[in-house]
Amino acid sequence: MKTNAILDVEQFEKALWSYPLKYRFIFLVLVETGFRISDVLNLKVRDIRRGKFITEKKTKKKREFVISAELRSALMSYAAAANLRSEDFIFPSTKGNLCRPISRYSVHRVFRAVGRILSLDGVISAHSCRKTFARVYMANNDDLEALRKNFNHTSKNTTRGYLD
Repeated sequence: MKTNAILDVEQFEKALWSYPLKYRFIFLVLVETGFRISDVLNLKVRDIRRGKFITEKKTKKKREFVISAELRSALMSYAAAANLRSEDFIFPSTKGNLCRPISRYSVHRVFRAVGRILSLDGVISAHSCRKTFARVYMANNDDLEALRKNFNHTSKNTTRGYLD
């Protein structure tokens, strides 16, 4: 099934309050950045602190990491409360090896459950956040070329696919 829902950010975030806090933060980073889930899960505390560039896991391209000061502060407080060190993943796994990030599957499972609770159409996943970012970006900026560059796509057609 195709991921096609445009998420109501406030509604979805509110529904995530019944899950561990890390899922809410994962969601907020996804919708603020438009990053792929693999890139968000591989963020380390130092990436949040310095907020410069990351290398995308899929494309190996550099991409600027920009989040709001409010979200950065909340994430740093979260990391401090969890006793995370600078080199630790900001969203570590709680099962088995703590030196790994939480699994994509765990995030997808929670996001799909929230989608069902909210009676959203289509398959809801972390990728829904990327599409939501694209649609909000275009509503606010109406600049497909800037969105293409933000996503590090080589083709505008690829970027347009996030808007259909």
